[in-house]
Amino acid sequence: MADDVASAVLDALPIAVAVLDSDGTVLRLNEAWRRGGATGTALVPVAPGGSWLAACAAASAHLPYLDQLATITRQLLDNHRGRPHLEVRCPGPRGPRWLLVRLRPLMGGQGLVVLVDDITERRETEEKLRHHATHDMLTGLANRLAVTERLAELSSGFPAQPTDQTSGRDDLHPAALFFLDLDSLCTINNTFGYRIGDMVLRATAARLASALRPTDLLARWGGDEFVVVAGHLTSTDAAVLAEALTHSLAEPLAIGGHRITVSVNVGMALLDAATGSINQRRSGRSRSDEPPSPDAVELVELASETLVRSRTQRRHRPRPRL
Repeated sequence: MADDVASAVLDALPIAVAVLDSDGTVLRLNEAWRRGGATGTALVPVAPGGSWLAACAAASAHLPYLDQLATITRQLLDNHRGRPHLEVRCPGPRGPRWLLVRLRPLMGGQGLVVLVDDITERRETEEKLRHHATHDMLTGLANRLAVTERLAELSSGFPAQPTDQTSGRDDLHPAALFFLDLDSLCTINNTFGYRIGDMVLRATAARLASALRPTDLLARWGGDEFVVVAGHLTSTDAAVLAEALTHSLAEPLAIGGHRITVSVNVGMALLDAATGSINQRRSGRSRSDEPPSPDAVELVELASETLVRSRTQRRHRPRPRL
């Protein structure tokens, strides 16, 4: 009677449940788990009486997360303590799914219970929120938060000591930041309207992206300003990339039946390979006893200053007399 009640309770649960003996033998699978097994979507392809650990080992070649699950299971069976859990991404007939797996020991060391909850919808919602938080609504490009995160990632991942890939390249920098200021957007908005202006921004983003490497990050900083973060490159590489970005807008954009010519001014700042700090001289800035902390806003300010200096030099360059 008690066993029938326990089976009924387990089968009534909406989540998949497996009960294991103290040696990892599967004692019971509830209805939700059996349905998953019938459709090939169960966490572990196992049947009552079978070995949970053996099933994990057999299927781990095409389901790598089962190695970790087997390790956690073995530890819990050995010490009977803890309430471990993990989130795994597994294949499914309608696309990948996310599962929350929780393991709980039974009283007296008599085994454990595995509870599996499908959290795909929650993870997709989190991913959408994350995307909105790090991307520009108009262009779909990365935003300031994404730029800051990418700079930190490149700085922390760059080796302090030369490696096989970096040796012999003394001028190699963890990252370069390019500040791009689009010309004439205000005039375009006033002439053609803001709808066309928005289309120009999106088309400009596509052109700039075409000049980048797959690992480079293109972001919209705001208004008519863009930022590119490129990792692991020399000063020469950076200069070549800056030229490629400028050249990407050489041909007019075909927007709404119009051919619109736009151009972009590019400024650049580099991170120092040794310290991860900004590799430009600026009074009152870095101190050797401060930890490296690349700041996106500071880098953009510095890159924009190089842009302004370049404009000024062109404006005051002597013109040849005819």
